[in-house]
Amino acid sequence: MTRGITEICGASGVGKTQLLLQLSLTVQLPTDLGGLNKAVAYICTEDSFPSKRLFQLSKVFEKRFPEVSINYMGNIYIEHVLEAVCDY
Repeated sequence: MTRGITEICGASGVGKTQLLLQLSLTVQLPTDLGGLNKAVAYICTEDSFPSKRLFQLSKVFEKRFPEVSINYMGNIYIEHVLEAVCDY
């Protein structure tokens, strides 16, 4: 079982969003194709979620893995958080 939260951080333009969008799609693939056959929770901290880019990448995955019938866009659950408050 895989569970957890991983924070990805770095300078602007280094590919953080691209990596996470690709991982969000790859994780949905069956295990025999390198995925986990699971859905994804994506916590977005940007001004807007890159849904257009995700849609473009999902079309690439549909062409790359035509034998797999996955609703890629329907298996990513997005939470938009711009500010978090921690009380320690």
